Amino acid sequence: MDEFEQAWYAARYNPFYYLGYALPPCTVLLGALSRSKVLFWLASAASVGCTFVVVCIAIQYKWELRAYAAQTDEQMEAVAMNDTGNLAFAPIIAGFQALTLTGVCAIPGAAFLRFLQQKPRSRPMSNADDLSTNQRPDDGNPYQPPS
Repeated sequence: MDEFEQAWYAARYNPFYYLGYALPPCTVLLGALSRSKVLFWLASAASVGCTFVVVCIAIQYKWELRAYAAQTDEQMEAVAMNDTGNLAFAPIIAGFQALTLTGVCAIPGAAFLRFLQQKPRSRPMSNADDLSTNQRPDDGNPYQPPS
């Protein structure tokens, strides 16, 4: 494998590529930890926008790395033929990825938000729960220590 082929495959997984996948879960989790529905949905919307931008940057950066590694006319033609379509459809690809990843993260994030917003249930106190008396209820258990 020559240097151009190595650069070709290495450019696919650039730092922006990974950031595009890490951004939605992190922003949705931060929104859920805020315990506010408004902040959760604002974080989800911000996640869609930021992921869209980061994925577009990842596609552009991949093309730039490949174009920089091309040294011959044949290699430059390979870059132009294979990556031009990718660049042309970058907004569609990035939009789909941003909406899909944020949607997949927002469903469990909304459930986690509801879990965090739950208040502890208060149950009516019975005589057995009354701690002011030092007596234990007699349930007929012979192994219960005496009070």
